[in-house]
Amino acid sequence: MKKMILALMCMIAPSVFAQNSVEKTTVKKSCPFALDFSFNSMAKHNDKQVFNSNIRLSYTPVWRLGIVGELGGSLMLSKQHGIKDWDDATTLGGGLTFRLGEISLDKATRQSLRMTLNATMGSTVGKTSWNYTYYDAGLTLMPTANLNWIGLNLGYRHCNSHNNLIPNFSGIYGGFTFKF
Repeated sequence: MKKMILALMCMIAPSVFAQNSVEKTTVKKSCPFALDFSFNSMAKHNDKQVFNSNIRLSYTPVWRLGIVGELGGSLMLSKQHGIKDWDDATTLGGGLTFRLGEISLDKATRQSLRMTLNATMGSTVGKTSWNYTYYDAGLTLMPTANLNWIGLNLGYRHCNSHNNLIPNFSGIYGGFTFKF
């Protein structure tokens, strides 16, 4: 619980400062629902490499603040005592999003980069070989003009393992988001 509160505080503090530094944009009438698919890879830690994929449905009733639900899968590749192994899991989670704003890249073509903070948490569902609860804090960068369907994810994830054979671990991740 302390780690989740710390992650939320780390996400809220930059957003307060960013409201004054990021150029204000006009509110556009658009659908408040968004569906996206993301694929992330965490940095290798203790001979373990984790890959995550998520399908996320987000609802943004207010222009900057939204809620998100996600269904995902994890694959952990490991090597112990020279033997390669893997564990997989299905996850279900949810959280909050906060749109920081947009940075203008080219005023003539109105290209800009939209920045969104994400704070999610979830847990594995069903009978899996690797049970855990995750806490995730990330930043999504999406262009608004050309290629507005693909973005970049950067973040930090902590996995609290429910298995004595697999220790808790944390890591920085990077990946791609595809918006539908």
